[in-house]
Amino acid sequence: MRNFKLTLIFSLILILLGNFFLGCKKEPKVIKIGAILPLTGDLASFGQHCKNGMDIALEEVNKKLGKTKIKVIYEDDQNNANLAVSAMNKLIDIEKVPAVIGGIASSIALAEVPIANTKKVVLMCAFASSPKLRKAGEYKFRIMPSDDYQGVIAAEWIKNLGFKKIVIIYTHNDWGIALKDAFVSNFVKLGGEIIYEEGINPEEKDFRSVIAKIKTKNPEALFIPTYPREGAIIVKQIKEAGIKAQIFGGDPWANRDFIIGAGKAAEGVYFTAPLQYQGKEFQEFAEIYKKKYGETPDLTASAGYDALKIIAFAIEKLIEQNKEITGPSLREILRNIKDFPGATGFTTFDEDGDVVGKPFGKMVIKNGKPEIYQEK
Repeated sequence: MRNFKLTLIFSLILILLGNFFLGCKKEPKVIKIGAILPLTGDLASFGQHCKNGMDIALEEVNKKLGKTKIKVIYEDDQNNANLAVSAMNKLIDIEKVPAVIGGIASSIALAEVPIANTKKVVLMCAFASSPKLRKAGEYKFRIMPSDDYQGVIAAEWIKNLGFKKIVIIYTHNDWGIALKDAFVSNFVKLGGEIIYEEGINPEEKDFRSVIAKIKTKNPEALFIPTYPREGAIIVKQIKEAGIKAQIFGGDPWANRDFIIGAGKAAEGVYFTAPLQYQGKEFQEFAEIYKKKYGETPDLTASAGYDALKIIAFAIEKLIEQNKEITGPSLREILRNIKDFPGATGFTTFDEDGDVVGKPFGKMVIKNGKPEIYQEK
């Protein structure tokens, strides 16, 4: 009996000591950042691809940081500005994040920026490209170039191919209007003529009444900056209506949803888009992405990857400097980033938080795939 009591006491001591040492084991410091993406709804493929890229980046940076870990809190904006605003306030006020990755759509980014500026939290726009964002505030940064440049390239391309009289159909929101305006300004300066233009609701599914009007105008070419889903429908219905004019689109048409949705009607369609960087940083990322998701990453995935890597870089610098990780301290690091290597190329931010040096290119869809347009 005495031996049993001694054994019991010894066992309890071991348990207590074990608990004591477990309690003394230091847990890693967790730094939370937010992400607001369209994970459901009409832009869900953009949001999911961006998240995929971010998840790969998160795995990489957490291995590197060691004792500190970054945690991403994801919110679904469903491409709805009201939901994005609610998510932004929740992440800042409740989760106390110093930075948010968001802004897949420009209209969403424009709704989020005032909150970021007021509450002094960094907003890293992964894909938003509206020129309106350029002077939107000191806490905004973005990975992709502004549509100012896309409007110039598209206008010069169409004019240089000999098309003078064109029709424009555009998504009637902040992104579509801004790109349309940038294009019109440049095309008219070059001597071109806009013979008809109409904005459309991205939620519509039948554009035959608009296309009937276009057919009577007999355009030489059509410029159609829309999102993938409605773009695919419009292109199919244009081809069905027998309109032979050359079709040009904007950067969202690089998304697989457009090519799949339009099917054979997408063949031979031209569009402008930021050029996918092909350097070693992209190749290494693409190899990991393909193993994990079974496909080559698109620009949205690359942008998500870079957005998180750049935020992590700023966090790491603050840790090295033994400084508090806040929106203002992150902003100061980001303002001084030069040629950060990533899957979208080399990122440098100007005084407005806009990326510089990443070019737009001319693309064509051939055999169901986008490829760089070759000048004839």
